[in-house]
Amino acid sequence: MTEFVEMPLLPDSDAGHGGRFVYGVAESVKGAFESAASRVLEHSGSRGPLVTGAGEDFRGHFSEVFAANAATASRDAESLAAALRTVAGYVGTMISEAREEDDRRRQNNEWVRWHNNRNWLGQQVVSREPPITSVNAFRREAPGQPKDCWVAQLEVPPRVSSAGH
Repeated sequence: MTEFVEMPLLPDSDAGHGGRFVYGVAESVKGAFESAASRVLEHSGSRGPLVTGAGEDFRGHFSEVFAANAATASRDAESLAAALRTVAGYVGTMISEAREEDDRRRQNNEWVRWHNNRNWLGQQVVSREPPITSVNAFRREAPGQPKDCWVAQLEVPPRVSSAGH
């Protein structure tokens, strides 16, 4: 029996293998954040004529408070839209990283299948390095990450044709 095992791809993964990641749901979430940011800015922009109209219809303290509140709402809308777009960007990064992880898992699974299906002669004569040549661990300090979060960086050699094997 071998000590090497195949890893399920992220859409089929369970909690023991990193958790399930559904690309379609992630794309929908990213789109929802981007759409919400656009709607916030649309609604904010439509209030400008109301502020101008109120300034003409009312004088004194009320018009000043109304204008100050409108300016605050406009700045807050811009900040909220920027935050929503930032989160959409994070989701986009997660999608890209998940695709890269699935590529690594496919490469791993290909090698594991090759390794597990070798015959005795292949085990004695043919040597083929595993796809990962080194692992570097480093501490990652990112927003929302625990201080003692370690990340493994895998170095994978370029793929070469196995036609001669």
